[in-house]
Amino acid sequence: TGQTKCYRDVSPYDEIPCAGTGQDGAYTINPMSFTDNGSGTVTDNNTGLMWQKQDDGATYNWYQASGTYDATYNPGSTDVCGSLVLGSYSDWRLPSKKELITIVDYAIPSPGPTINTTYFPNTNASPYWSSTTQAYSPGYAYAWRVHFDDGLVGYGSKGNGLYVRCVRGGQSATTFINNGNGTVTDNRTGLMWQQGEPGYMTWDSALSYCEGLSLGGNTDWRLPNIKELESITDDARYIPAIDTTFFPGAYASSYWSSTTYAFSPNGAWVVGFHYGYADGYYGKNGGYYVRCVRGGVINPNLLGDMNGDDIIDISDV
Repeated sequence: TGQTKCYRDVSPYDEIPCAGTGQDGAYTINPMSFTDNGSGTVTDNNTGLMWQKQDDGATYNWYQASGTYDATYNPGSTDVCGSLVLGSYSDWRLPSKKELITIVDYAIPSPGPTINTTYFPNTNASPYWSSTTQAYSPGYAYAWRVHFDDGLVGYGSKGNGLYVRCVRGGQSATTFINNGNGTVTDNRTGLMWQQGEPGYMTWDSALSYCEGLSLGGNTDWRLPNIKELESITDDARYIPAIDTTFFPGAYASSYWSSTTYAFSPNGAWVVGFHYGYADGYYGKNGGYYVRCVRGGVINPNLLGDMNGDDIIDISDV
């Protein structure tokens, strides 16, 4: 997430040493890492995705951004990303919700931009479109967007004008495995998740609970950071926005992450499993649900084919 600092969970919510807190800043797992390819493109060394380094600074409605024909909003079939030729590649596309959140830097407070501007200069501190339609919206008239002013993941009308950053390559779809011992493994991220529901608690209690959990023969459990927690939302489902085959007791409610809201450290980020949003305006003294996680070493064989050889391997990172 980029976050390396930790904070007291009560007033004055000042910075404290991270050791033993269980907070996002206490763990360094797959730290954000980018390579500037010198061609107007940037590669994310964790996901293998290749990104447009600098967007064109213009706003588009979702139909134009995604190349989707609409008689009202895109009668000319404009395709912002699909028509892009950059770095000798022409297979650019609008990123999904899950892809776009991966480049948010949650250590940067509002007003942002919440992104590494060394690699992504002139990023607008504003929402950017994803390709993912909001499943609950009537007529699928809304799509997910990621806000680079604070990191919020929300949704809006597809007719609105927002910024666009294109991507190429791809990640494998999430494949869950029920381990039969109260845990579920996500093959795409390598993360192992608590399957059951420990209940409703404050942020500090959630951190302590996960740090002390023993489950499935493992004791290295922790509260997930905001990107990890969002990764198990199912964007094709709602109320709850999660695969209930693997998480049968899941609530259509908010779940704590270990990530503090950088702009105001009295708050922490949550994922709302009603629809799949991510929001940081949640006071740490409030009560929300908890799902613990462990692991986090990404399998390079599940990354996208970035070098165009039709073989997905470590050379694609």
